Amino acid sequence: MSLPRFLARPMFAAPFIVGGIETLRHPEPRVKKAEKVAPVIAGKVGLPTDTELLVKVNAGIQVASAALLAIGRFRRLSSATLLASLIPTTAAAHRFWEEDDERTAATQRAHFLKNVALAGGLLHELFDPDPAAVRRRARRLVKAEAAATAAGKGAKVTAAGTRAELVGAERGTKAAGALSHLGSRVRRGA
Repeated sequence: MSLPRFLARPMFAAPFIVGGIETLRHPEPRVKKAEKVAPVIAGKVGLPTDTELLVKVNAGIQVASAALLAIGRFRRLSSATLLASLIPTTAAAHRFWEEDDERTAATQRAHFLKNVALAGGLLHELFDPDPAAVRRRARRLVKAEAAATAAGKGAKVTAAGTRAELVGAERGTKAAGALSHLGSRVRRGA
């Protein structure tokens, strides 16, 4: 993992961890805000409609998922879980369009937009390939081909874009995300 990613993930996860812990300690203010939205959303997806329970479960999910994201474990699953929990949180807690006071509406709008930015970061983390993981997959592909070639099976690597397939002895085995130029270097014997 690169140094920027190593530093960025805990920084990105911090608001979820701190906010989740605070919510677990003092759920009452959030329960009041969630009363209008949480039971409706929960009822539609088949969850219990107890607002306090929903708020606490959501906070626990955020703490656990953000902690995993911070250490780089299950980053895609953690990102998807945080994104799924952020949407109802934002819809319940930052309803700036319902505020009468101009100042309160501006504050809620800022929090709403902050959550939109966090959602964008989660989408990036969810779909952006980790360069280290791509390199690991490419190395495994090269090792598999070398082993198949050494065994006399005549395997070769073919590449199309960023997807490579090991054919021959390992027909059908795919190494998604392998570097195409690495596959072509192996084929040339470089």
